[in-house]
This record gives sequence, C-alpha cells and structure tokens, in this order.
Amino acid sequence: MRKDHFADDFYVAFISTLPFDEKTKVLINKLPDEATKNYWSRFTRFKIENKDLLIEAVDNLLKYSNWNALSLIMHSQIEMFNTEEILIIISESTQKMIAEKATIGNNDCYFIKRLFSVVHQRIGDDFKSYPALFELEIRLYGIIGWENMKCCNYMFKRNANLFAEIISLIYKKDDGSYDESIDSEKKRVFSLWKEI
Repeated sequence: MRKDHFADDFYVAFISTLPFDEKTKVLINKLPDEATKNYWSRFTRFKIENKDLLIEAVDNLLKYSNWNALSLIMHSQIEMFNTEEILIIISESTQKMIAEKATIGNNDCYFIKRLFSVVHQRIGDDFKSYPALFELEIRLYGIIGWENMKCCNYMFKRNANLFAEIISLIYKKDDGSYDESIDSEKKRVFSLWKEI
C-alpha cells in the first residue's frame, strides 16, 4: 500500500470491505481522524462474533452518528447485548440525535421501538429494577407513543401521585407558581416531559 496516501478514499473503501476484526482494527487505528470518520460512516459489517469488538463498533457508530449502521448492527446482534447495555445504547443514541438536531425518520423510530420491545420482553413486569427505563420512556414519548410506554403505564397505575406530580410540574398553580414540594430528581425527569 501507498503509505503516504493511506487515508485517501480508495484505502478507506478497501478497509471497509474487510471483516471487522483485530487485524482490521490496527489499520483503522492508523487512520487520521477524517479518514476514521469516513470508515465508520461506511461501516457495513453487521455480524461480529467477538463481544468486545461489537461494543467497540457500536461505540464508534455512536461517536460518528451512523444511525443506519447502528440500527442494523443492533438488529442483527441484539442477542449479544444485555438489557442494561441496550438501555445505555438507547439513551446515548437518542441524546446524540437530539443534540445534533438530527432528523429522526421512520427507520430510526422503528429501531428505537424495536429496542424498547426487546427490553420490555426481557424484563416482563420487573420495572422497578430498571429506573432508567422510566426516564427513557418519558424522554422518548414522542417517538415510542403512549402504548409503548409500558414502564410509565405500570408506574402510573400503581402510583397515581406520580402522574399528579407530573401535572403539577407542567401546569402552574393559580398564583402562577410551581409546586416546590416535589424533589429535584423528579423535577429533572419530569422536565423531560415538558420538553415534549
């Protein structure tokens, strides 16, 4: 290979055709930043048997905002991720999409709903063990819809005060003030609902 020109499009395209493994990783790590970004924007290796490499691929797809490839790799490799990892991926990807003001299309919505579906299927009714799920459902209400907010539905059915606290944070009292008796963590979570 031409060492002086290893970052050109041809070389990145060539590396992109190789399986994502430890040998290819060495080549990718030698690329300058722009070429590395180019590699991850072209990434199409969705069957990765090594969990460490899979996590690294997901991290880079998140870093370089390749939502389509992230969706495809998660879809084909979902069984390799535990529930906590899936929740982290949902959280990090949607936070980044929102921060970048990315257009969230139908494929992205399907991807997010599918991940939620897998999480809900795995945990059954054990919502208390996954407090992050409640916050994610609140944050992504506009994408997943009320019918897919199983944790929120569960929590609201068992604690009507929780829903009342949301309402009191959204709407002001008659005197124009907000209810100050609600703790700061609930305010933070419920502020996500106000943004919707």
